[in-house]
Amino acid sequence: MKLIFVRHGEPDYKADCLTELGKKQAKAAAERLKGENIDEIYASPLGRARETASYLVDELGKPIHICDFMREIGWGAKKEGDELPFNGHPWMVSQQIAADGGDLLDVNWADGKYFNKSIVGKRVREVQSGIDAFLEEMGFRHEYPYFSCIKPNGKTIALFSHAGSSTAALAHILNLPFPYLCVTCEPLFTAITVLEFDESGKKSIPRVLLLNDSRHIETCEII
Repeated sequence: MKLIFVRHGEPDYKADCLTELGKKQAKAAAERLKGENIDEIYASPLGRARETASYLVDELGKPIHICDFMREIGWGAKKEGDELPFNGHPWMVSQQIAADGGDLLDVNWADGKYFNKSIVGKRVREVQSGIDAFLEEMGFRHEYPYFSCIKPNGKTIALFSHAGSSTAALAHILNLPFPYLCVTCEPLFTAITVLEFDESGKKSIPRVLLLNDSRHIETCEII
C-alpha cells in the first residue's frame, strides 16, 4: 500500500480557503498526482485541505472521504496567563530547541520545558491515535516500532491535510519525535510525501519513497 500525504495550497487562513496562488498550486499538484493510480482520496475537514483535494477529485472523479483527526493541530498555552516562547508555535519552538543545543530526539518532548505548558502535545497525540486507527482499518497494525499487515491492501491512498497534522502523523509512523521532524521536514504548500507499507505479513517499518517534494510548484507563477 502507498500512502501519499499532501499539504494544502497557500491559504487564506481567516476564510479557511485557498488563495488564487493556492488554487494554482492545488491544480499543479492534481496534475502531478493524476497518473499515480490513486484509489481513494481522504482529507482533513478544514476548507483549505478539502479545496486542495477537490482538484484531484475533478481529475479522477473519486469522492473525498473526511478524516477529522487530520485537522490542523493548534498551539498555545494550556492555561490562560501562561507565557510560551513564540506563543508555542511548534516549528519556531523546535528551532529554538535546536539553537539551544537541546535534545530534539527526546521521546518525552511534550513534557519537557519547551512544550509542557502547551496544548501541542495533546493535539499531536490525537493525530497519532487517529492515524494508527486509520492505518489499522487499511490493514496495517502499529506494533511499535513496526507495522504488521493484518489484511492485504494494494491501494494507493492520497491524504490531504496540513503542515502540523501531517508532520505529527509522519513522525509517529516513522517512530521519530515530533519536534525533530518540525526542524528537518516542514512541508511547503502542496508538498508530497509518499510512504510504502509492506504486505509480506512480516513486521516492517514503512519505506519513505518521497519526502516533502514540491517540484510541481517551482515556477515563477506558483511558488
